[in-house]
Amino acid sequence: MKKKLLLLLLLLVVPLLVMACEKAPTVTKGEVIDGEIVITYDNGETQTVGEVAEGNAPTVTKGEIVNGEIVITYSDGTTQNLGKAETEEEKEENDNPQGLEFLEISATAYSVRAGQALSREEIVIPATYRGKAVTQIARDGFANATNLKYIQIPASITWIGENAFSGCGKIEEVRLADLSAWCSVTLENGYSSPFAGTAKLVLNGSVLKNLTVPATVTEIGKWQFYGCVSLESFAFASGSTLTSIGKSSFSMCTSLKTAVLPTTLTALGEEAFSRCFALESINLQDTKLTQIKSAAFYGCRSLTMITIPQQIEWIESRAFANCSGLTVINYNATDAELYSDSFEGVGSSGAGVTLRVGANVTAIPDRMFYCSSSSIGTDNKLIAVVFADNSQCTEIGKSAFNRCTALTSVNFGTNSKLITIGDSAFDECAALTTVNFGANSKLSTIGQWAFSECTKLTSITIPATVTYISNYAFYGCTALSSVIFANTNGWLHNYNGSVTSGTSIAAADLRNPNTAATYLATTYTGHYWSRTVQ
Repeated sequence: MKKKLLLLLLLLVVPLLVMACEKAPTVTKGEVIDGEIVITYDNGETQTVGEVAEGNAPTVTKGEIVNGEIVITYSDGTTQNLGKAETEEEKEENDNPQGLEFLEISATAYSVRAGQALSREEIVIPATYRGKAVTQIARDGFANATNLKYIQIPASITWIGENAFSGCGKIEEVRLADLSAWCSVTLENGYSSPFAGTAKLVLNGSVLKNLTVPATVTEIGKWQFYGCVSLESFAFASGSTLTSIGKSSFSMCTSLKTAVLPTTLTALGEEAFSRCFALESINLQDTKLTQIKSAAFYGCRSLTMITIPQQIEWIESRAFANCSGLTVINYNATDAELYSDSFEGVGSSGAGVTLRVGANVTAIPDRMFYCSSSSIGTDNKLIAVVFADNSQCTEIGKSAFNRCTALTSVNFGTNSKLITIGDSAFDECAALTTVNFGANSKLSTIGQWAFSECTKLTSITIPATVTYISNYAFYGCTALSSVIFANTNGWLHNYNGSVTSGTSIAAADLRNPNTAATYLATTYTGHYWSRTVQ
């Protein structure tokens, strides 16, 4: 009962017993009237403090300030020191010397914003304010704090609002004490990140360069380390349970060189590592990822090799666009779908990139490396396509390598199961000089415009298994002078696409490589070719 009385009394006595006054009013009487505590001051004013429970309660007989502290005397002779006497202004200044603004968001928590601290160079956000946790940074909370260089964020923060650090272009250090807690903070957008492309991460007083995510962290949220310039590597502690890395989590970490992903990873967000200009390696093949989201590695110009794992089902727009330093892409996705710009601009800054197709790949998707009106202004520099021996790939999709103007060679390997080369698959590959279908090829169909305008292609061997060559398949191959038909018997040509009727092409003519080249690239180039005799 006494404690309840003290707490209630404190709320009203403190504001009234003001040290700034020459003489603060003192309590002359305290009593319980109709179940409520009523106190009387020496200036005649009265104040109802609150209710008390039924039963006898000691009354206040005296209230005074002793050495700047409030001392209350009760009717039973006991006294209680209630602490320093302060005005509301003095209390706020002592509780909040930086001038931050706190907004009560629940009975137990506050949100914080810059308030009068907007022009400060250093801000320390407290974990508590007046006995309640500080859990949020308000929307636009520190926006346009143009002088801010150092900010300390406590582990109590769980949410950072939209644009909370927008316009804070001078932040040098973001100071944290709990890495696990930071990984779970919800950031509303990219401008919620305090790193802003300029700041280092300082963890417990030391600049963090090598980030090891604790094993207990299951998810890294959106924009978590967006723009952090100090990180050079990151990995995950043994026994990692991480399953998800959110959108733009490490985007613009311009010093990041290596990233080791855990085997437990199942989701990687859009732009997760975009514009990590120094990133040299990434181990996608060790994860459980089934999708590579839009722009996930956009602009990672220091990557030299990537491996697309077998289980990948979807590669979204610009996933690896402008990875200009790539020299090797190991493509093992069994049957994935992708966008025409997923690999846009790859290899463009160096000698070029080689695509190595794994033996278990069953199809090359339509427009995989299609180059047309590049959205980033740079076409890819694919120079070679190499299929593993015993390849299970049965189809090259439509326009898969259309307009890959740096492509010089395609090797399908031995014992290939390739059946169909789609329409325009290698159309306008102006540098293409070598096409090797390999021994024991099972190729059956060469689509319309498949190799048209490959102006440097001088020779090609058509496997014995081919039974259909669509119109214009070799149109504009102006340098083509030698075509070897492994099977010259039973060829027909026609205008209507029939596979069973047409004008016969003499086997003797096709046995002459030069004549066969002329027929295929010029004389009958607009015709459909089919073979009916095995």
